[in-house]
Amino acid sequence: MTNTYSKRAIFASVIGNALEYYDYMIYGFFAVMLAPLFFPTSDPFWIQVAGMASFSAVFVMRPVGGLIFGHIGDCIGRKQALIISILLVSVPTIAIGLLPTYAQIGILAPIILLVCRLLQGFSVGGESSGAMTFVLEHADKKVHGLMSGIVVASCYIGAAISTLIGAFFTLGFMPSWAWRATFIIGGSLGLAGYYLRRALGESSEFLQAKKKVKAQSAPAIRLMANKKMGLAVAFSLGANIVMPFSLVFIYANNLLKNNIGMESWQILLNNTAVMIIWAVMVLLMGHLADRIGAKRVMSYSAAGIILVAYPIFWLIDGTMDPYRVAIMQIVLCIPGAGFAAPCC
Repeated sequence: MTNTYSKRAIFASVIGNALEYYDYMIYGFFAVMLAPLFFPTSDPFWIQVAGMASFSAVFVMRPVGGLIFGHIGDCIGRKQALIISILLVSVPTIAIGLLPTYAQIGILAPIILLVCRLLQGFSVGGESSGAMTFVLEHADKKVHGLMSGIVVASCYIGAAISTLIGAFFTLGFMPSWAWRATFIIGGSLGLAGYYLRRALGESSEFLQAKKKVKAQSAPAIRLMANKKMGLAVAFSLGANIVMPFSLVFIYANNLLKNNIGMESWQILLNNTAVMIIWAVMVLLMGHLADRIGAKRVMSYSAAGIILVAYPIFWLIDGTMDPYRVAIMQIVLCIPGAGFAAPCC
């Protein structure tokens, strides 16, 4: 069992993580709507490409953010890394909500939007690993799988809240500018998480390690020089976490919108339900990892993803049936959650 302080630290970490992923994911669900406002062109295809590219740009910055915030966490402190990361995602999110469109300020609009998105990706790159490290250093080692699952589940809960709010603000009676409110609300909640994290202290494990080991001037460079194989494994694990998630949400969204013609609010409600299922599965898989071992759960889950990949794509190939897409999403939740939960 964790003590009261540890529970408070864990709560602040996962709440901040949920809010940060809300801020990060809300753009993904509004990318199609925002593209014509910030990337105007007469060709609908290129509007869609620009919207997806602006969403995908954050993935360029995530590994950079992971390295930088990892360095900050090792040299200055886990708390400081978490404080900076949530601040750097909250301010750009509010800025997107207030940003004038291309019609109002011209080329500056897409440039500022892209900068905000890159800052979001940079900060989220350090958030997941930072929150995970902070939580596990405050938790009993007997429940590391469950604690890891809680951190991962908080990402999906934050994303589910963003989709639920997004669905509300895309209803027919809402004004055309209502999307702005979702960014302002999310960024404001992120700032609340910033003040919550400021009240935390460092973990005793980090403080003890800091006394024993002199801070290195460039731990990231030393890591890349001495742990090449470990880094390669870590990158491959991260890629395998992202792939099922992207299929379940990003790719499925395109199917529901373009093939089936579902309304935006219907797609967002569907995503909310699937994310809640995913969050529950992550918690169950994290608990299972504590019982039978993380490697075993991850191995079985990876094998499951391989086995269901072809049947799933066969099921949804050219589909016009939303129920087939729902089946694909739910089926991939199980091995996807099993791989993600104990990964850290």
